[in-house]
Amino acid sequence: MALANKTGLYDEELIDENLTESSSSAIEIKSKINGGDASSPSDVEIRIGEIINWIFEIANPGASPLSEVEVNDSRFDVYPIYKSGDVNGDVLLDPGEVWIFEAQSIAEEGDQENTAGVCGVDGRGNRLCDTDTSYYSGVSGETKAIHEDQQNIEHSETSIAPAEQETNSIRSEDYSSGEILYSATFPNGDIWKDIHSYHINQNGQRHITVSRPGSFSCHWPTKKPFSDFVLDVETTVEGGPADNAYGVVLRQQSSGREFYRFKISSDGYYGFDLRKSAEWEDIVPWTKSDVINTGKASNQIRVVCQGSTFSYEVNGVKLGECTDNTLASGMVGFIVEALSQGGVEVAFGNFTIRELPGK
Repeated sequence: MALANKTGLYDEELIDENLTESSSSAIEIKSKINGGDASSPSDVEIRIGEIINWIFEIANPGASPLSEVEVNDSRFDVYPIYKSGDVNGDVLLDPGEVWIFEAQSIAEEGDQENTAGVCGVDGRGNRLCDTDTSYYSGVSGETKAIHEDQQNIEHSETSIAPAEQETNSIRSEDYSSGEILYSATFPNGDIWKDIHSYHINQNGQRHITVSRPGSFSCHWPTKKPFSDFVLDVETTVEGGPADNAYGVVLRQQSSGREFYRFKISSDGYYGFDLRKSAEWEDIVPWTKSDVINTGKASNQIRVVCQGSTFSYEVNGVKLGECTDNTLASGMVGFIVEALSQGGVEVAFGNFTIRELPGK
């Protein structure tokens, strides 16, 4: 569902111009910080360096549906992503619908303000816009009491459910005796984004959102090459369509254009391929497996690289192995791909690289 601008760019002159031209705006935006109202300066205090959760409520108070809905923000590090609200799935902001966009950023010191803007196009081709400004103060030490509606926000932990083993599957080998060569903790912060993706570290995980259909985004925390190793990572799908691909990047070259990928999807498939010359080359084509937890769920991925042989496991079950000698060494990381629809969100945590036992 391609709903939002996703560029993170904010054109104040364009929005003001459209507000002036439209005598009766048929679109509205309301910004919230950490679930509470933030329309007055100094109402919200947040400790410096903490994660801020932004919510943008987009409403249509008019009588006709709106298309081409775009949500942007004046701050470069606030990147609104569509979450929910298009009840009938027609990609139109219908009268009475409220669409929810969300974003995250890191609290900065001092009094802060930012202006979010939304625009949409009515049936006559008129571009209608609205803006809303929110405020917070970045402080050290204790903060003011949080809003009452913030106190009702539930925080849940996602666990990996036991997966049903597929026929002829093999239980995982024990690699725990191998020396840990690398592990990642993902401290809060480290925001990165481009025109089609957004990354942020939060709660010990790397969260990656890919908003544009037909696009993928990678993160390489190792920053150095590895050849033979055992990779373990926990993945959690947090949102978006089931038509996706996510997993791990192996032996990525310094050019960034060549690497292997072991991938799984939210509808229960896995595969192994090679990225080369801006094309994907299937080594193991998409294959259905009951081992993979589907939907918004967690899956534990393990890949063992030894020379030209790669074996791959999901949730403690070996799914198979393949061979290819194109790449001998390279960086290791994560990848998320949006296929037919954008808005794919996946978190990666508990990431370790071990030496092969006996090496």
